[in-house]
Amino acid sequence: MGDGVIKGAFVPLICGSAVKAIGIDSLLDILINFSPSPLFRKEQADNKSLSAFVFQTISETHLGEVSLFRVYSGTLSSGSNVYNSVKKKEEKVGQVYLMRGISREETPQVVAGDIGAIVKLKNTDTGDTFSDKGNPVVFPPLDFPLPSTSIALTPKGQKDEQKMSTALARLMKVDPLLKVEVDKESRQTIISGAGEVHLEIMIE
Repeated sequence: MGDGVIKGAFVPLICGSAVKAIGIDSLLDILINFSPSPLFRKEQADNKSLSAFVFQTISETHLGEVSLFRVYSGTLSSGSNVYNSVKKKEEKVGQVYLMRGISREETPQVVAGDIGAIVKLKNTDTGDTFSDKGNPVVFPPLDFPLPSTSIALTPKGQKDEQKMSTALARLMKVDPLLKVEVDKESRQTIISGAGEVHLEIMIE
C-alpha cells in the first residue's frame, strides 16, 4: 500500500470527525505507516534540476540589495552561475546565505526546502525564478493587491529631484506594492501604496 501511495496509484480515504475526535487515531496510523517519508521527498528534490523562487528583495545600507529565495528542487551553490528564466539571463552568484530569522549564515549551498539569500544580483527582481539553463522553469508570479492610497511628492529644489527619482526607483524594486507615476497635468510625482502607514514608512 505504501508503494501505491508514493506512486500516486491510489489515495487512502479515512472517515472521521475532528469535532467529535472520531477517526483521528486511524488517520495518524495511515500517515505513519503508508505516507512517504519527508526524507524520501527531500532526496528526490535534491536530485532534480535547480528550481528556486525569489519571493522578496530587501535593501541594506552596507550590502545593497539582498534577494531572498526558496529552493524547491536541486541545489544553489556559492560561486555558481544560475539562469534567471524570467529575465532569460545568467547571474553570477557570490556567497549564498541561510536565513536564521533576521540574521544570515554563510553556507556553501542551499538545498531543496531551505530559504537562502544572495547579495547584489544584477538582473534579478522579486518574483523571478532561478533554474538550470538546459531545463528552464518559471514559477507563477506573485499576486499583489492594487494600491489603495496615493499622495503627491514635491522635491525641495531642482537638486533634490534627481535624488528623489533615484530613491523611488530603488524603493520600487524592493517593494512591489509601491507604484510611482508622474501626473501629466500637474507634473507632480504621485506615489501609491497599500495605505497611509505604508506610504509614511516609504517616505521616511
